[in-house]
Amino acid sequence: SIGGGNSGSGNNNNTPPDTGNNDNNSGSTTPDNGNSDAALKEAQAKNLRILQYGQDIAKAELEGSKYWKKALNSFTPGESSTAIAADNYDVIQALSYWNKAMSDAQELMGEIKDDPLYAKAVPYLQKYLDNPTPEPKSGQTILDYGGDVTHSLNRANYFQSFTNVITSISQSLR
Repeated sequence: SIGGGNSGSGNNNNTPPDTGNNDNNSGSTTPDNGNSDAALKEAQAKNLRILQYGQDIAKAELEGSKYWKKALNSFTPGESSTAIAADNYDVIQALSYWNKAMSDAQELMGEIKDDPLYAKAVPYLQKYLDNPTPEPKSGQTILDYGGDVTHSLNRANYFQSFTNVITSISQSLR
């Protein structure tokens, strides 16, 4: 099961050994699949993929925030009521990074949602996914759009909680 094609199958703690995931070594699977070396290695490999997703999401969030900060600094005080968010390069860049973070989080959810090992992390990731940054409305100024951005960036707290749970799972797999 190299390459992550087994979304949701995870480490098979709750499934019998004959799920078809053990094609290469059908005869050598121990009945207690959850503690076998192969199952542990598979769980560790999956966990590495999950940690990588987490890092990618965090990087995208950070890049988006950098561009958002540039957008807020990109106009003079007198322009603040007229600078249109949808026309601002930095706003568009920030949004594209935040959308990438959301897309990665959606894929990550596919990896963990049915795996009992990650059950505690799922609600936090779901709350994160429930707070995407909306596109700027037509004619919306950067300052007005700032309210929408600030509200959606509360998702950082959910992501932090998600990360804490994932970190403790990782340590238990070492």
